[in-house]
Amino acid sequence: MLKIIENIDWWLFDLINKRFANDLFDAFFPYITNMHKKIEIQILILLILLFWFWRQKKKMLKVLLVLTLSLAFSDLVTYRILKQAFQRTRPNNLPEIHAIVRDNHPKKFSFPSNHATNTMTGAVILAQVFPAARWAFFVYAGLIAYSRVYSGVHFPFDVLAGLFIGYWLGKLCWFVTKKTKFL
Repeated sequence: MLKIIENIDWWLFDLINKRFANDLFDAFFPYITNMHKKIEIQILILLILLFWFWRQKKKMLKVLLVLTLSLAFSDLVTYRILKQAFQRTRPNNLPEIHAIVRDNHPKKFSFPSNHATNTMTGAVILAQVFPAARWAFFVYAGLIAYSRVYSGVHFPFDVLAGLFIGYWLGKLCWFVTKKTKFL
């Protein structure tokens, strides 16, 4: 059964990483996968935060604290616990996969995807705070997950597991936030 699941995962990886490749995706997905590292995005986020701070100081600081703690918890669970427990090799480190790598060549383990988990955790928290924009947060999480496969550094099941784990970690963090009446 595990071999069947692995074969499906490898087939989906091949489909996304190679067969769906085109010039537009080659420009878009490597950019979006590391968008958080781009100076123009950092400046945009800073401007949004400054505007938000100017409008709602107290609420903004609380939301940022909840979001930061939730992402730290998500990253801890994914990177320090689950990746170490599963130790799945990334597709870009498996010669038989022939991955087209459109990102840096990460060496650490693959399962589950930190990008997918953390982005989904953040999407769940932000969707609770800004319900009118919830679709945008979830679309962004989905694009990040897809970009990790397209960029050749994760298998599809890595990102699906990351999205699933991130969703429930986000729900757990929001539940704790509501129970403590922090917001």
